[in-house]
Amino acid sequence: MMSILALMALAASGDASTAPVPPIEEVRFAPLPTSERAFEALGPVGPFYPASAAQARQNGEAIIRCHTGPAGALARCKVISERPARYDFGVAATTLAQRKRIFSVSSHPPGEAIMVRVPFVLDALASSPASPPVDDVGPLRAASLKWRSTPSGGDFAHVFPAVAQRDSVEGKAILLCRISPTRGLNGCTVQTETPGNYGFGRAAVLLSKRFTLDQIQTDPRALEGAEVLLSLVFRLPKKS
Repeated sequence: MMSILALMALAASGDASTAPVPPIEEVRFAPLPTSERAFEALGPVGPFYPASAAQARQNGEAIIRCHTGPAGALARCKVISERPARYDFGVAATTLAQRKRIFSVSSHPPGEAIMVRVPFVLDALASSPASPPVDDVGPLRAASLKWRSTPSGGDFAHVFPAVAQRDSVEGKAILLCRISPTRGLNGCTVQTETPGNYGFGRAAVLLSKRFTLDQIQTDPRALEGAEVLLSLVFRLPKKS
């Protein structure tokens, strides 16, 4: 049987561990209709600003994964993260997508899975120096962290999907995981896998158990329970 060699490229340091996660895009908001001008103080999201957050005068954001449609429309959206928690920013973001109130700012083929950031900023807070910063929200990127251990080429070969090997298909999967008490990764869920129906997402989840964080991190947010986006690339050996 043909030997499988699976490689991962760490964007930040060149270490063979992870591939770069696609950038998180900003979104374009549809103008508020005349009937919603009374909600202008709630920013471009208007009446879709979560009521509890508006009452608490709380800014925030959500990161969602969607599939692109015509003219930048976003469909089949899923919440990746929301900060601060417990204010329903994620639910509001997916609702905005369903109502076609937010759109992708970049050109993508129809049906492509992308990640977008939806900010929620109250006009009164936007110009206030006391407004809490939100530039550190969202999941950590695996490429920004220091790893004590990562999967080996043999680990990749062991889980490389048999159907993909048979069809000579390479793939990629992006996972959303949490840092465990032992500095490993757990609770990983598949966010995207390309191409679909080959099992690359399931294989990536198995490989996630091989990651262990170094004790010393440059990002102080790398603590138990923090979310991490992990991107894994599965490659076939080059033909000689």
